[in-house]
Formats: sequence, structure tokens, C-alpha cells
Amino acid sequence: MVARPILAIGCLALISLVQSQRTKYISSNNPETQVKAFAYRMIQEQSQFETLFDQLDHKKEIVGLLENLTRSQLDDRKISECVYSLVNFGTDMFKREKYALGMVDSWGKLGAGIKLGNLQWMGRYYECRNSHTAKFSGKYFYLTIPTSYQQQAAGMLGGANPAVGVCLPSTCSSEQVEEFVSPLSNLLKTKILAYTHVQPTEYTSVDIAALVITSILGALVIIATIYEYHLNKQQSSEAEYNSLETYPEITPKRKLSVTSNLVLSFSFIKNTKAIFDTTQKAGNINVLHGLRFFSMTWVILGHTFIFGGNFVDNGVDAAHYYITEWTFQTIGNATFSVDSFFFFSGLLAAYLGLKEMKKRNGKINVPLMLAYRYLRLTPAYAFCILIATGLYSKFGDGPFWPQTALSFSGPCKSYWWTNLLYINNMYPASLGEECFAWGWYLANDMQFFLMLPLLLLVIYRSNLAGVLILNFGILLSIIASGVVSSHYSQQPQSVGIGLLFHMMVGPSSLAGDSLDSVAGFANATTTVSPGNVTIPVPTPPGPPSQSELFWSDIYAKPWCRMGAYFVGVLAGLIMYRSNTRVRMNKLYALLGWMVAIATGMALVYGLFRDIRDATLLSVPLAAFYNAVSRPLWTFCLTWVVVACTSGYGGPVDTFLSWKAFIPLSRLTYCAYLVHPLVIYWVYGYMETKIHFSIPIIAVLYAGIVPISYSIAYLVSILIEMPMLGITKALFGKTGAEKPPVVQAPHPRELYDQPPVAVNSTDGEHDGDK
Repeated sequence: MVARPILAIGCLALISLVQSQRTKYISSNNPETQVKAFAYRMIQEQSQFETLFDQLDHKKEIVGLLENLTRSQLDDRKISECVYSLVNFGTDMFKREKYALGMVDSWGKLGAGIKLGNLQWMGRYYECRNSHTAKFSGKYFYLTIPTSYQQQAAGMLGGANPAVGVCLPSTCSSEQVEEFVSPLSNLLKTKILAYTHVQPTEYTSVDIAALVITSILGALVIIATIYEYHLNKQQSSEAEYNSLETYPEITPKRKLSVTSNLVLSFSFIKNTKAIFDTTQKAGNINVLHGLRFFSMTWVILGHTFIFGGNFVDNGVDAAHYYITEWTFQTIGNATFSVDSFFFFSGLLAAYLGLKEMKKRNGKINVPLMLAYRYLRLTPAYAFCILIATGLYSKFGDGPFWPQTALSFSGPCKSYWWTNLLYINNMYPASLGEECFAWGWYLANDMQFFLMLPLLLLVIYRSNLAGVLILNFGILLSIIASGVVSSHYSQQPQSVGIGLLFHMMVGPSSLAGDSLDSVAGFANATTTVSPGNVTIPVPTPPGPPSQSELFWSDIYAKPWCRMGAYFVGVLAGLIMYRSNTRVRMNKLYALLGWMVAIATGMALVYGLFRDIRDATLLSVPLAAFYNAVSRPLWTFCLTWVVVACTSGYGGPVDTFLSWKAFIPLSRLTYCAYLVHPLVIYWVYGYMETKIHFSIPIIAVLYAGIVPISYSIAYLVSILIEMPMLGITKALFGKTGAEKPPVVQAPHPRELYDQPPVAVNSTDGEHDGDK
């Protein structure tokens, strides 16, 4: 019975198509007119589908019309195979054929919760695909108003564009379906797109390249693992022989060649031991392991909620939760976790660099340092981009998957080279158009690292001059952020999002300046009203919204983010000068903890009242917050590191320095690279949208974290750790003479740092090596 209204729409489409070819087959004043009237009434009176269908007086005439359109008649009139299949489909619907009823049943239908954001009715993708007859099978189409890469990337609890899933014969193409719905496109003044997805079986050149590279890397891992097993077996045999000798010390000294070390760089055994080695040596900043792991899980937490916004059917409920629950500011301000990584990077760069320069009497090999850094980070980065551009599209299926895969492959096909040059935070101008959009962080970090040699030279020769330069850089970053924020009247990110969510929950809660701010923060919409139905339609492209300006001009630009990095360099200088032990009065230590905790809590949760009440900060106050909040956050982290390494951390230090965090910390870099791919794979693979609730998202998050780290481990074994070994074998020191036996290197031996070539991004540091 539910299928009847859909049949009428099908009849309307079929009759219109046939009439466009030869009008004599349809009486213009009889069944067609009635079906058209019925279709428009369906839109206006969704709750009365069955009654309306029963009021049709010409059901028999419609069936007869469809049956009379024989294949030969259609061929004579050059009607496409798609139309012919639609005619058969329409006939079989009225005859209640099983496959046709299955196709109709799979169509998306108006559901409850429209006011809560349920505007996309996906239907049943797999039911459609499994419906087939001898002539054709069901083919799923997803009809929607188009969105750009930028809109997809910036969408907060998005997916608001009306959309419906339909099942049509497999002989139809997206272009034909878009032609069928062109009257509605004309009404809305925007083209409606029809997405269809068939799991690709043909492999592009990018796919083949990814498969070949992955196969080669896998083969090298297998060969190297077998080689190490052979060496270990030989070592055991020689050790047993030496134990029987009276004078084992006269055994000639032998050591591994460069070629052997290069091969062993790919060994699964050695690299796994290296990752899971939990040895804590003197000079380690052990607290960083826990801090990095929890910062990474905070990044994943924020992305799990934000990326999932496009895949929920009750976005208004999620918006309401954001503006009414103060704890949700942990999500709204999760971007502080990125500043944490800038801080860690600067700290380790300065701390390790100064230690290495001390060993070399202040000398620094800048070309080697930069080459090591590039070779250290880029291969794993490029590998993930390659997978995202090609093979990733073959990892999923379902109604959401075409747009999900396109959001990765589309930008990367044009701008992948900007990532490899680490300029993707500058070009393209919009964050939403970037390839591997979260790679903006790596671009900033690399650009900051380019300044490091000069900073280290100045700091090593004059601590005072170095401190003055660093403080001047922090001040410049604060001024730049404040000026940009003031010029564009930017609200803090969490407040701006809160204003958008207030608009979603109910515009009546906004007035005056708040309402004007929402109009600027997000592109406004117009409405088209066919009859009694009001449908939101995006306005034509215009000037960038405040949201777009925030992400492109404040969030991702180096001059606005270098303050956090320079604070990290200052912290590294403190660690170096104090040998990781800063002496202080216990009362001062307690006061420091109180100030750091209060400041951190104020930064994350302090604006909740303004968010709840939809209150705008004044432009100067908003600019001040945007300018100083991130450096202040990293100063709080500075205290945590200094206090914990100096013996004033108590249980905080004990917990964050727990050995179990060391392997997880080492996987941070690869986890950062792969976790958005995992999140979008989980959401994009779904057949229907999920209903937002905290337990549901929490369960998803609890699964996404271990999956991300598991894949990060594989990427690390496959390419990241081997590159560490290769760079050590090519650029590192030869080392002292080895014991007088042939032996496999210690799991961490191949990963000693070359001259001041620090691994600040993924968290490896001198004490781990």
C-alpha cells in the first residue's frame, strides 16, 4: 500500500517522457493530467497518500497505457533503453511483481523528525541492489542539491540539503535521472544531482600505483623479517659456540654493513620491538608520551562528532545538546589539541637540537637536518594521500559512499603536490578545497621547522637573545590573530558554532546582533515555495562567510599559529638549561598547578554562558580571546611538563609517564594521518543515517580509536619505521665498534637521531632511542 504514491510519481515521469516523444499516445486531458495533479498534491499532503491514490479514476487507463507501449513502438520513436525499462518497471509495479515492489519499497520516504533535521530520506540501498529481473536490476540513485568540497569540509551537523534515495532500472544513468527531475531543478533554481554508486571494478593508474607500492613495501617487510630471523639464529649459534671457548675475547670483531642495515630497516620483528620498547632512559621527558596520546584521542573525539554531523538524522538535537550542556565544550574546543601538538613539536625540536649542538660544539648541519626531517615525514604522508586519492573509493559502498570518497579524491587529484611541498595551508586558499584537509597542520609544522636552525643558533650563543626573539614571535602571532579577528569581526570558534546551532534549534532565540552574526558566520539561504512547501536553497556564491574566513585566515595560517610552537621552543630551552629539573618551592608548585588548571578550564569551558545565551562578545573582547587563547593553552602545558619532569607532578606525572603510553605515543603521527579516513569510512559505509545520542557516538568513538591505531601500526611498520632506519643508515653515525659477534642491532639502535634532526611530530625523542 505504501508503494502507491510512488507509483503515481513513476507514472508521471513515464507519461511525461513518452509524451515528449509522441503526444498521440496520451490524452492530454485525461490520465496524465490527473496523475500530475496527484503528484503535486502528494507533495503538499504527505499524510493522505493512500486516500489520494484511491481517488484516481483512471488507474486502469494508466496500466493499459503502459502495457500498450511495446518495445517496437519505443524503438520507432528512439526512446532510450532507460525509458523502456521504466515502462516495464511501471507496468510491473501495478501488476505487483515481487522485484518491482522491492524496488519501490527501497525508495526513501518522508519520515518523522523533519523539524529535527531529518531532511534526507535514504531508503534501503541494498534492498534496491538486490531487486532484479531478467531485463535489468535495481540501481540506487541519491538525489540531492549539490555541495562543494568546501561546504562538505565546513559542514557542522550538516546534511541539511533535502535529499531522497530512489531505485530505478540499472539501464538508467545519472544524467538521464537528472533530466527526469529537471522540472524540479527549474523550480528550485538549482540543479539537482543524481549520484549513483556501483562498486568500481576497474583500476585506475592511481590505484595500480598504490597496489604496486604497497606490494613492494610488503615484500620488503617479508624479506627483511626473514633476513633478521636468519641473523638472530646465527647470533644464537655463535653465542653458544663462544660460551665454550676458553678465550672468547679473541673472536674477530664483525659488524653489519650499510646494506644489511638498509634491509633490516623493513624488518617486522625489529620495528615491532622498536615501537613497543618501553625503556625509559635518563633525559627522557616521559610525561610527553601520555600527553601526546591523550591529545591525539582528543583530536579523534572532536572529529568523530564533527565529521559525523553530516550523517545524523536529528542534527537539531545535537545542536541543542551543544548549547545546553557545558561538558560538550570539550568537543567545541577540541581544536586546542592541535595547539598541544605544535607545543610538543617546538619543545622537542629545541630540547633535542640544543643537546645535539652541545655535543658538536655548537655546530649544525642545516641541509642534513632539513633533509632528514622531510624524508622522515613525507613518505608515510604521501602514501596515505595516494591511498585516499585512489584505492580508498573501493573500500566502501552505500548511499553515502560516492560523496564521501569524492571528498578525498576530488581535491587531491588537483592539489596533491601542495601537500608534498608543505604549502597546502597557503594554497589553495580555502581549507575545504585542500587535499588531505587535516594536512594543514603538517604544513604549518614544517614551515615552523624551517625557522628552527636559525633559532637554535641564536639560542645556543645567547639565551637572552633567543628568549627575546621567541617572545617577539609569540607577540607577533598574538597581534596577527587579533588584527585578523578584529578586521572580520570574528567570534571565538565555539561561540560562532553556538550561534549557528541556536539558529538550527530556533531562530526566535536570536535577535539583533546575534541574528546578524549568524547571517555572516554561515552563508544565508533563500527559500522557494511551491504551493505550501518551503524548501531551503543555497544562495549563489558570494563573499566568504565568517566561518570560512575563520578556518582559512585564523585557524590554518602560520602567522596565527606560530605562537604555540614558539612557546614549545621556550619550554624546550627551559628543559635543556635545567637538565629537566627545575627547582622551586612546593608552595609555588601548588600555586602553579592551580593557575594552570584554572586557566585551562577557563579556556575550554569559560565561554559556555555566552554560547548558552547566544550572547555575542564585543569585537575587541572576541579578538583578544582569539589572539591569546592558544598561547595561553600552551603555557598551561608548559607548566605540566616542567612540574612533572621536576618532581612536582605527583599522580599526574605517574599516570602520564606510564610505560603503556610509550607505544601509543610513537604511533601518534600515523594515527593522525589515518584517523579521518577511518571516521569517514565508518560513517560513509552506513546505509541510513544514525540517530544522534551520546551513547551512540561514544560507542562509535570507542571503536574508531583502536581501529585508527591498528591501521597506524600497519602504516608505521610498512613505511614510517623503515624510513627511520633508512635515514639512520644513510645519514647517521657509524657508531662504536660492536661486540665480537655478528648480531642483529638493538631494536632502537638504527633510530638514533642524526645531527639535530629531531622527530618532533610523531613524538620520538632522544631518550627513546
